[in-house]
Amino acid sequence: MISFGPIHIYPYGLCIAVSAALALLLAGKRLRAQGMKEETLSVFAVLGLPLAFLFARLLYCLICIDGFERQGIFYLFDFTAGGYTMYGAILGGCLAALLTARHTAQSFARIADALAAPAALVIAAGRMAEGLVGQGYGWYIEDWFDPYMEMSLFHLENYDWLLRFPFGTPDMYGEWCWAIYVVEAVLALFIFALSLRIDERRPGETAMYALLMLACAQILGESLRQDAVLRFGFVRVNQVISALIIAALLAFGCIRAKDARRSLTASIFTLLGIAVVIVMEFALEKKVVLLESWPMDVCYIVTALACLSIVFSVRHVFRARA
Repeated sequence: MISFGPIHIYPYGLCIAVSAALALLLAGKRLRAQGMKEETLSVFAVLGLPLAFLFARLLYCLICIDGFERQGIFYLFDFTAGGYTMYGAILGGCLAALLTARHTAQSFARIADALAAPAALVIAAGRMAEGLVGQGYGWYIEDWFDPYMEMSLFHLENYDWLLRFPFGTPDMYGEWCWAIYVVEAVLALFIFALSLRIDERRPGETAMYALLMLACAQILGESLRQDAVLRFGFVRVNQVISALIIAALLAFGCIRAKDARRSLTASIFTLLGIAVVIVMEFALEKKVVLLESWPMDVCYIVTALACLSIVFSVRHVFRARA
């Protein structure tokens, strides 16, 4: 923490602020390249930053509803207590883009396309910043390679080279765990790079592709994480939200495509991919009798392949001609 009298600056917040500023610069360049009005960026900046912050906090509070029982409505405005969600921030950003489109009388889809890559950049920075606050870690590396734990196909005798950044990160007790926040940041940077290169056929496709890839990456990332992820019982909240986003994108693509055969094919393979992910989640808990002998890294590889298949399945219906 950096203090200037009564003002306290936290490294996590500073990383988010710097990345948001860089993202706005990139967004301005992309908006100009698309021939959008000059005031588009300023209107979005005024609306987007507070709405993303507010909705990130609001969604967290709605999930952790017990906080309202302790503090009432003041819990929502207890910003120093921490607790924000990526999907809440995305929702706030989408609302700001919609309001910007209405205010400037422009296409929401085109504005969303221009903002897709900058948003992925902020998400990547946010994931990396999690390492500064002791979040985003996975299984203990020592346990991972212990042959008696049966977690991995590989049983390394010397894994000291993994006990450092970017592979590992120490938890609050100083034990080295896998640095999952790095994995999620790399995936977000990959989405950022692809969003800059996507050759869209119709307005809105870049934003939808980016959201689709992010949802699939989030399913894998949440499964890998062993820190204080948001849950309803044993169900990881962000995985459920990701699945709902995938379903919504698939439904929208099927309606727009007007191609029954393509829509049916995409729906079947998407549902199969989601089913595989669910089975792998139970397999990780050793609750699938036929898969009890599978090491955890095999389960994670299958999950990653299933998520990749979901991306291509939904993309298949996106590419249909209207």
